[in-house]
Amino acid sequence: MSFFYLTEKIKFYFQGYTAHGIHSPFVYKMVTECLRNPKIPKETIFYTESISRRNLVLLNRLLFYYQIKNITTIPKAGYNAFISQNFEKSDEILSLLEDNQFWFILNIRKNPETFQKWNELIDKKEVILSIDLFDIGVILKRKEQLKQDFKLKFLG
Repeated sequence: MSFFYLTEKIKFYFQGYTAHGIHSPFVYKMVTECLRNPKIPKETIFYTESISRRNLVLLNRLLFYYQIKNITTIPKAGYNAFISQNFEKSDEILSLLEDNQFWFILNIRKNPETFQKWNELIDKKEVILSIDLFDIGVILKRKEQLKQDFKLKFLG
């Protein structure tokens, strides 16, 4: 475990939200009904070796809860979710992202450069909702929501 990763983990512990203090109904529901719901099965919908077992459970929990079946790792229209492991083609993905369509980015704190790219991405005006789950970043365009960025703790 790198020094960067460890210091980020400590910072995230103090900055991350649980259900308290979240004023977005969509995000509050995500926390209470998905992230903290032990009844959500740990079914594997998507598998990759590039993330830890704990984060794979988290990703699959989100995919199961939002009933996301149509997943791609290549940016193209007509999918419910994009899953990427880097920030290549981020402008293209943002242009293809439709309302309430998910973009999951794995390993956003892999190193300082990757985390910098995450922060640059969430600063873009096209990104309406960003959810930082420490190792996984979630980007959504939601017409009905004001631009907000959340750091959510998953105690899984």
